Amino acid sequence: MEQKLTVTLTDAEKRTVLIGEHFCGLQFANVGLAGAVFREAELAGARFVQADLHGADFRHANLHGAEFLLCNLYGVDLTDACVEQATFRAPGGVV
Repeated sequence: MEQKLTVTLTDAEKRTVLIGEHFCGLQFANVGLAGAVFREAELAGARFVQADLHGADFRHANLHGAEFLLCNLYGVDLTDACVEQATFRAPGGVV
């Protein structure tokens, strides 16, 4: 039986504990990660589904094959991030 893990992060934690971490293949669904700092994080194959990521920092992150489905990506920083084979789907279709 698969268990769902629910984690609530404070604003301070969103800006520190995610830097350089490994989240390969994980799914982030219906979560508020606005302003989160995923700088240099390993997120290959991760799925973000209906996540609020506005203003998130993905600089130098590995997003190879990651999926962003119906997410708020306003102001997201993808500077020098690997987005090879990443998928971005907006409400109207693929972006």
